[in-house]
Amino acid sequence: TAPTTRSSSKKDARTAHNAATITTATEANDATATTTTNKEEAANNVRTVSRANPAPTRQAAPITTNSLPHNPLSNKTMRTLLILLTATFALSLASCTGDKVAYNEFVSLADAKWDKDTLAVFRAEISDTTSFYDIHVQVRNDNSYAFSNLWLFVDVISPDGRMRRDTIECTLANPDGSWIGGGWGSLYSTRCPYMMAVRFFTPGPYTFRLTQGMRKDQLSGIHDIGLLIEGRQDTNQ
Repeated sequence: TAPTTRSSSKKDARTAHNAATITTATEANDATATTTTNKEEAANNVRTVSRANPAPTRQAAPITTNSLPHNPLSNKTMRTLLILLTATFALSLASCTGDKVAYNEFVSLADAKWDKDTLAVFRAEISDTTSFYDIHVQVRNDNSYAFSNLWLFVDVISPDGRMRRDTIECTLANPDGSWIGGGWGSLYSTRCPYMMAVRFFTPGPYTFRLTQGMRKDQLSGIHDIGLLIEGRQDTNQ
């Protein structure tokens, strides 16, 4: 019976050892699982803290009305003032010259070139035969015009068919080469006197025909030719 007892003891010992081994492995697995769980919880806590407390961001300083320049007038008010000023200027200009101007027209020349055979024709209707008038020829030129003056042939045809021809010189530049007329951009406008303090004895349409009298077949730099007839208040000059 002793060998049987030893055999049983050895078998019991091996069973106990295996149980101990299984228990130890299980405990180790449990410990590993616990450690992993703790790490995940810690990571979750870190992420939770990060979401709950985000890193501060730098924001631009807000713009306040105190930091902007003060404009006492609104855009609408400015537009209204501009319209009133323009209307006032137009009325004052009309009161000064509107009643005196009997005719004021321009003829544009193609490509700012004036051929010797090209006529600038104006037809003015004159009804007042008692007033005195000043007649001016107006010239608009640019810097490409090569001369300081402009010779013109002027034909005037009265309502009854009679015609007269005159030759006039328009001085466009000063002796130093600067243009006499005022300008906008590269254009210069000069008013040349033609006939001063004249009367139209016959009412009706008067035709004025202008041709260039320079010694060139084509003049460059002449943009427009105009005719101005305005009433004269002082007849003693």
